[in-house]
Amino acid sequence: MEFLVLPRMVALILVMPFLCAFAAFISIAGGFLVSVSMLNITPTEYMLRTVQAIELKSFLLGIGKGSFFGFLIAYSGCLRGMQSGYSAAAVGEATTRAVVTGITAIIASDGIFAVICHAMRI
Repeated sequence: MEFLVLPRMVALILVMPFLCAFAAFISIAGGFLVSVSMLNITPTEYMLRTVQAIELKSFLLGIGKGSFFGFLIAYSGCLRGMQSGYSAAAVGEATTRAVVTGITAIIASDGIFAVICHAMRI
């Protein structure tokens, strides 16, 4: 258990925040490219407006949610992997079940996060 499950859990919990930050950076860069090249917005104006629009609590909430989603993905993958059979077909079915379980868990937990954030006015 500690050789199969723990490394995957720790790896996803630690890496998902970096993946979320990278995705945010790429989306800001894409917005910059489109705004400057197609919408005639100056680079300075785009950067100033972007810095004004980003709040620290929103960024930290996204990073926290990323860690939690990483846990859910690792948990569903390890759970379905441990329930898998020994044939190639059983591994394929376990993989499909892990993906469905992970997506369902992420959607449900994101809804719960939304309700909690709305109640806390975040």
